[in-house]
Amino acid sequence: MFIFELIFMSCPTLTCPNCHKKYKSKNSLTVHRSRDCAPILKTIYICKICNKLLKRKEYSKLHIYNNHSFQKQLFRCRK
Repeated sequence: MFIFELIFMSCPTLTCPNCHKKYKSKNSLTVHRSRDCAPILKTIYICKICNKLLKRKEYSKLHIYNNHSFQKQLFRCRK
């Protein structure tokens, strides 16, 4: 375990040119740049309830579930 940590910790880091976050592998940097730090986002999702801008459709669904699902239950009419 110590040898692995020594090798892993001594690896050079790769830096994102847009946000300057550091990554240990080229793959991690590539994934980050394609998902979170693309210079121009092709699609932006907007929450219909609070107008929050979200980068991905998955984030949009999660945002609605985490932030607005309880509000819907509060205002639901009982018949």
